[in-house]
Amino acid sequence: MQLQGFLFMIITFFVLPVFILFSNHNTFFVIMALILLVNAFRSIYISAVGYKKGIPKLAEEDEEFIDDMEASVDFDFKRFDTGTRVVKYAIYILFYIYCYFFVNSIILKILITAVILYWLYYIINTIKENGFFSMAFSKKKSQRILSAIANSFAAIVILVVAFNKLK
Repeated sequence: MQLQGFLFMIITFFVLPVFILFSNHNTFFVIMALILLVNAFRSIYISAVGYKKGIPKLAEEDEEFIDDMEASVDFDFKRFDTGTRVVKYAIYILFYIYCYFFVNSIILKILITAVILYWLYYIINTIKENGFFSMAFSKKKSQRILSAIANSFAAIVILVVAFNKLK
């Protein structure tokens, strides 16, 4: 009985909203544009100002709990987290491919291609690191600058395409 409730919860909170999101292209564009625009501005801010706190580490009890759950359920939560991040980045790439069709300028198409390459780089490094990867949080100045440039391109692309599409 608990499994049925869990499956119902997954369908209600994850599958149904994703289905609604992908069923109407205008809804997909508006929601993804807002999410990616906020994400781009956040990454630009973190790259420029820096993030003083660093990436938080799990407490020892939490790590033990996760290890016990992985052993009892026989489920790798780190791999699952990596998989969800890759899927999220793939949806971002899908959005930029969608934007590509609404742009006539060659400069904007080059910007979209640069942003797609940036997210492909993110996917490769997320799989390679098998966990959390973020260039905005990096201590290397070159990665933070690249993150700021790519996210600036992303914000420009989203704003121009939204203006062209919704006017």
